[in-house]
Amino acid sequence: TGIVQEDGGILSEYSFSFKTHYLAGKGTQEEPWLVSTADDLNNLRNIKYGNGGFYETIPFFKQTQNIDLSDYGVSYDNGNGWKPLFNYVGEGSLDEEFYGYYDGNNYKITNLYINRPNENAGVFNTVYGKITNLGIEISEGGVTGTIAGGISSSIYFSYGYGQSNINRDIVNCWVKGNGKISCSQLGGGLFGVFSCNGNNVQDCYSNINVEGTGSNVCVGGLIGKTNGGEIINCFSSGTINSSGSAGGLIGIIDGSSVKSSYSNAVVNCSGSGGGLIAHISRGSILNCYAIGNITRTGDSNNYFGIGGLIGYCDNYDITNCYSIGNVTGTGNDFAAGLAGNCLNGNITNCYSGCSEVKSNFAERVASYNPDSGDLPTLSNCYAKKDMTLTVNGVSTQPGLQTPLPATVALDSLGGANLPDNPDWKNDIFNDGYEDGESFNDVWEIGNSGLPILKNMPGNPVQ
Repeated sequence: TGIVQEDGGILSEYSFSFKTHYLAGKGTQEEPWLVSTADDLNNLRNIKYGNGGFYETIPFFKQTQNIDLSDYGVSYDNGNGWKPLFNYVGEGSLDEEFYGYYDGNNYKITNLYINRPNENAGVFNTVYGKITNLGIEISEGGVTGTIAGGISSSIYFSYGYGQSNINRDIVNCWVKGNGKISCSQLGGGLFGVFSCNGNNVQDCYSNINVEGTGSNVCVGGLIGKTNGGEIINCFSSGTINSSGSAGGLIGIIDGSSVKSSYSNAVVNCSGSGGGLIAHISRGSILNCYAIGNITRTGDSNNYFGIGGLIGYCDNYDITNCYSIGNVTGTGNDFAAGLAGNCLNGNITNCYSGCSEVKSNFAERVASYNPDSGDLPTLSNCYAKKDMTLTVNGVSTQPGLQTPLPATVALDSLGGANLPDNPDWKNDIFNDGYEDGESFNDVWEIGNSGLPILKNMPGNPVQ
């Protein structure tokens, strides 16, 4: 019931299985285990917590300097590289969780290489806890797994196991590098899955290419899939390629909200795709935007959703958002400058600013499949006046026609023409804020004349 120091002292009174290591600290919040080297980090897997599936104490870890994982790279473990960390001793699917609070202390872990295509991949395996103040640099060889991310494969709330009050926030973390994140199921720059009701991913960013291969794969620049929780003040950049669905920031949102976040990633996919999110169901998007182009290639007979901001939407609220990347669908895709295949939701105070939308079903702001559900409700929505819609090879510019077609209106799928000198504060992003915030708390006008977000982490290119 303790780790024995060389002088025979007891460092901890937690319950775990014994394997020799010599980390300084006691694993408490006041005196966390101190992680200083690559070997220290690797030895975290030797401190085993848990007792038949129930946690009694939360262990704390703190990094004390930058850590280089080159010795755990392409020549390690028969070319498989780093083995994702786990320290949980339990039963069933939770056997390979990392349990605890890890504070990166504003240091980074460099030269991460993982080539485990049939396993989950990340510095940490599935995390049952909190990761803060940590940067990850991916090696040129990249990170490959079934569910993959630079920090962790997954962040989960595990009902029935342990303490329900454990904080699972991911705060002030980033991933970048010359390599890429590759997966066959779910993948993102930070992690493949975030499934934590009541917890947040906040002040995080990724600048990394992400690739998904497989028929049902879904990837995002930051996260592959979220289920519950909030994403706040985050951004992503890079190139996102997928043989399935892909989003510039997040692949799939199910019951989550995204606030004050953006992506300038380029998205290429064979399924649904969006500049910010590929697919949203039961969620909300507030004060967000996307910059990169979205292109779908592949089967032209399917009816995928492709949008500058979101590809497919069901039961959603989108407020104070915009996108400016061009949207290129294939065949019968439902494509639009802002939101692709939309049903049963609300789009309010939004702007679609791309130059062109291409597909057999193309619209300026939001597209809609009448066979799928209720028409989306648009309010105070705008589009670029000279936007081109190319349908079956024929190009038109509805915003330049005289008289204007009925679809060019504030509450229609085409949106009204954006004025030449828009008043973003008073006319467009004029309400819908929360917690007493206003336009000036969230936005400022950038050099392009478009609003950009304030107080973003890192050094964002907006």
